[in-house]
Amino acid sequence: MKQTHSYLMLGVCLTLLLVVFAGIYTSATQEKSYDANTVSGDVLTSRATLIVQPQSDADTVLVDRVTLTEGGFLAVRAIDDNRLGQIVEISEYLAPGTHNNLSIPLGEFYDGGEELIVMMYEDAGNDKIFNDLDQPYEEDGIPIAVYVATGEKVPEFIVTNTSTPEGISLMDMGTMEFISYTDSGFEPKDVTISLGTMVHFVNESSVDMWVASDDHPAHTDLPTFDQFKGSGPGEQYVYIFDQVGEWKYHDHLNPPAVGTILVTEAADTEVKLPTSKNDSGYYSIDSDNFSQLVDDPEVTTVNVHIPYGGEIAGTEAFVPYNDTQALLAALPSDTTAPVALYCRSGSMSAIAAKAVVAAGYTSVYDLTGGMNAYRVSGRDVLVKEQNN
Repeated sequence: MKQTHSYLMLGVCLTLLLVVFAGIYTSATQEKSYDANTVSGDVLTSRATLIVQPQSDADTVLVDRVTLTEGGFLAVRAIDDNRLGQIVEISEYLAPGTHNNLSIPLGEFYDGGEELIVMMYEDAGNDKIFNDLDQPYEEDGIPIAVYVATGEKVPEFIVTNTSTPEGISLMDMGTMEFISYTDSGFEPKDVTISLGTMVHFVNESSVDMWVASDDHPAHTDLPTFDQFKGSGPGEQYVYIFDQVGEWKYHDHLNPPAVGTILVTEAADTEVKLPTSKNDSGYYSIDSDNFSQLVDDPEVTTVNVHIPYGGEIAGTEAFVPYNDTQALLAALPSDTTAPVALYCRSGSMSAIAAKAVVAAGYTSVYDLTGGMNAYRVSGRDVLVKEQNN
């Protein structure tokens, strides 16, 4: 019995040794695959990753590691004034998996001196050729990109192309302009605007739209004036023009559809909206500024005076100043959307403005002095017959 017991103990020990050796072997194999300069299926995960060590401006961009859940490319792109610029260079096709120590030569035509980022792209057509159909990789709806100089993540407002140019605050912008894209082209296709104007290109056609500056297909005349991807019917592209000049543009997907944006210096007499809020968190503005807001289709204008004592042309809603629930129901769900409030003297609208700010709205404007001041400024206050 003792001898049999010894044999059993020996067998258990051998089994444990085999398990330990197997674990060591497996771990070594996985580590080797992770460090290899080729695709490693062992480290393929459900999330894409991109790691770039900080590096100075050079002829080649080095990427430490990238993991793609689907085949795609890496694009080196320029950043101009915190806005996406054109693509400088594209990597070779990268199969799904992890790639380490990649080099992307920037080519002989790159002059240097630009702020660069690395952005991941998917191969939409699985053709292993980079083209217009290929769009940025996204995690949680945000394109994946990092700065070359710092290795840090590029902010969402830049990679989603929703930033405001430096030097032009949202409150300092001029008027807004709307251009429709129909099955016949842009309408109106040629417009003259002042510096800082926000132009909305609204797709009212039955096909995708891709607005971009000339020349086609490089879009180099005004590199940041580029949608960088198509938008479907009902969607829109917004661009703030911060450079004076004549900027010709086209639909990248339908080049014969063209137009021209002439940007001029803003007139010295142009009324500017205030850039600072009062202690209650909203903007107190005079009649000159308020008249601009009423004419702006992006602004929701509400008369909060009770009882009815007149109105300003362009008013969209009439809600008692002390009915906060009804007031909020009359406003856009987007709490960043501009809201303009007024009453007869300014006291009721000030109370309403505080309530709207407390509800989370960040662009609230109140007419100082109300309709009384508006009338004194030489503008009309309408009085319509009310049905009891």
